[in-house]
Amino acid sequence: LKTPLASLQLQAECLREDLGSSSAHSPLVERLVSDANRLSIQLENSLYLAEDENRQLLIEEVSLSDVINSVRGYWPDLNIMIPNNCAVNVDLRAFESILKNIIQNSVTHGQAKEVQIIASDIGDDRCRLEISDDGVGYKGVGNSLGDQFSRHYSGSGNGIGLFLCWRLIKKMKGAMNFLSLKPKFIIVLELPGKIV
Repeated sequence: LKTPLASLQLQAECLREDLGSSSAHSPLVERLVSDANRLSIQLENSLYLAEDENRQLLIEEVSLSDVINSVRGYWPDLNIMIPNNCAVNVDLRAFESILKNIIQNSVTHGQAKEVQIIASDIGDDRCRLEISDDGVGYKGVGNSLGDQFSRHYSGSGNGIGLFLCWRLIKKMKGAMNFLSLKPKFIIVLELPGKIV
């Protein structure tokens, strides 16, 4: 599944580049690119759900700005700001998945045009990532946010993305909290790491 999907993503991005924004087909091509990227995130989530929960993660030092630069292409019209950088001790694939799920929720459900990630030291070789967006906020009830297969309101997702974020963060000796649900949606991640 991953190989043909990666090919589809590449072809859709080539079409977008070849046609440009002035083409009458641009809205359709943008939708194709967006749907292919969403499908890629959902496939990755399904693979994580199917994995053995005891599977070991490969923990290494990873630069936040490097990870953001590698996933920016999923949302070409989204402004992702990182005022400062940090190095976190995480599994790279899991950390990418966490950030993709959080950002995808901001874009899809919050209609965000901008996401900001502020890193800060909290002592004991840990850092805090405050992820906020300029979207419309969360429409549902906060106490079930992150529950698996929980539809929070009409038109919401199935809850798998945030459920996986909780699970992966915990496996990497971190924590995830919701600081604000509306009007501004803010998630805080705490992970082993430091400001660089």
